[in-house]
Amino acid sequence: MIRSSLRLYHTSRLLRPVINRNNPALGAGLIRTESLPTRFKSTIPVASEKPEQVQENPGFLKRAAQKLFDTSRGKYIALGVLLYEKCANEPNFIEFIKVLELPDTFNSWFLMTELHIWMVMTKCTGLDNNGRHMRNTMVKTLWDDCSDRMKRLQVPRRGAVLQTLDHQLRAAIFAYDEGIMTSDVVLASALWRRFYSDDSADIKSKQLEILVSYVRRQIEELHKISDEKFYKKPSFKWVSLKE
Repeated sequence: MIRSSLRLYHTSRLLRPVINRNNPALGAGLIRTESLPTRFKSTIPVASEKPEQVQENPGFLKRAAQKLFDTSRGKYIALGVLLYEKCANEPNFIEFIKVLELPDTFNSWFLMTELHIWMVMTKCTGLDNNGRHMRNTMVKTLWDDCSDRMKRLQVPRRGAVLQTLDHQLRAAIFAYDEGIMTSDVVLASALWRRFYSDDSADIKSKQLEILVSYVRRQIEELHKISDEKFYKKPSFKWVSLKE
């Protein structure tokens, strides 16, 4: 199954994801989801979401986001920025590092932020076309934020690093989508490959059990929120990492 997923991922880089705006049931990615519940549609980002070259001024400030509320499309772009900030700033990442036994590095922050963005994407993808604006904006803001953080850390060759992270993000989203639509075993496998594959000597079964439970509980809470409330203001709270 893993080899098959990898083949599909590499193929997806050649075949642009298709969005049928007249038929939202087809989802936003390569996986056709006519028979799946709306909340489990594929969340693979469209090709236009690739990170851009390093910019001097990151576009994730709340002040800039508020100005966008003046237009209809701008409102949902601003909501996407606010959703990103919830994913990047609100989870207790110190607790994640301790409980999941992760190194305190930029890469660990990226992996945790990536996971939270994907969970919110599962909600956005089930919405109408405005949800697509929110989802795309979250990904765009992620790259702006990563660029800013890497500049402060004086990371060399930031453009190349961003491209590598982009490829990893797309593969991770594909794997997470497969896991949430199938079983805990598949989801745990996707999480292990993303968080612990560099430490192959230790399977981290206890940490994976905690992480799978967290993902399932958080996605369930997100999908309890009505579309109207979610559009009005992203005021949800993150569930606790440990039950």
